[in-house]
Amino acid sequence: MTLTAPVTSAMKFYRVSISDVDTDGDGVNDWEEYQLGLDPTNPFSNGQQDSNGNAIGDYAYVTNMLASQNVITIAATVVTATQADPGENATITGQFTVTRGGFPLDSITVNLGPGAPGIALGWEAVDYGALPTSVTLGVGVSSQTITLTPMADTKFGDAGAGSITSVTRLKLYHRHPSNASVVIYPSRPPAAAVWSASITPIQARLTRIAKNFNPTNLFLTRIDPIIDFTWSNGMSPKFWSNGYYTVRWTGQVQPQFSETYTFDVRSDDGCQLWSTTNYSFPNGRRKVRRAGPTPFHCRRERATTFRLDYLQDGGSAQADLSWYSPSQSEEVIPNTCLYPSNSVR
Repeated sequence: MTLTAPVTSAMKFYRVSISDVDTDGDGVNDWEEYQLGLDPTNPFSNGQQDSNGNAIGDYAYVTNMLASQNVITIAATVVTATQADPGENATITGQFTVTRGGFPLDSITVNLGPGAPGIALGWEAVDYGALPTSVTLGVGVSSQTITLTPMADTKFGDAGAGSITSVTRLKLYHRHPSNASVVIYPSRPPAAAVWSASITPIQARLTRIAKNFNPTNLFLTRIDPIIDFTWSNGMSPKFWSNGYYTVRWTGQVQPQFSETYTFDVRSDDGCQLWSTTNYSFPNGRRKVRRAGPTPFHCRRERATTFRLDYLQDGGSAQADLSWYSPSQSEEVIPNTCLYPSNSVR
């Protein structure tokens, strides 16, 4: 600004007064609102609301943002990933997001690293590809995503071995350290290929079950997505050894919680349910029960291998396998939690 005055003999004093202009009177001046992307003619231009649904004024919005300036957090924005089959690339990946609070007025770099040791934690270059050791948020950038890519499941198909679930925990080191976790699930075959059923004629009663499952008498092998039969929904027992036969289902169950599950087999006529995973029973032995509720301890991070033997001795035919736990309501075990094993130990 230029002030022009004529030269005279009289002495004059000039005072220039400068003050901020706050057009909308919200307590944030026009220049500040321009810098922060707000509208200097609208005192509620930030568009935010409080917990009661009331619009937040620009002044409160700005002071809140300044209070959280450069508070960095990390979160798992895609919380699960799935391993690929051997020789394939993973298509179901996890994701972490690093976010800073306040206004992105400057550039900031934060360091990252693996989280503290814990149960079933994954290993870099074994369970997942390399993750960055730092992230830089440039001017105007408030967040950045990090993709977690699982490695191929090299043990796919081994009974128990290929069913390990691992957790990848990434920790952020800054003024307010935080961490986030992504769960990596094992690769799974198509949902239609779940438990295998081996069907043979009856050789003896269930008390002499070994004779009932002689491989030389096998007349049918099939894949069942679930075990929930009244033998009118896909099977015709009258054509199977005149309604006298046995069925053996083998496969693995992937629980959703690490706790005691109760498995309930409803059958007509007889059945036996075997868990062939040692930790399912406190003394490490196989657990054998007739039809009815049977408790087994299950781990979320590992599948449990089961075998269900069924006897049909004429007349009505029914077989279904359900489960429940303190955190799981009773249901027929869905095919999303069942998959085959190559062997039963």
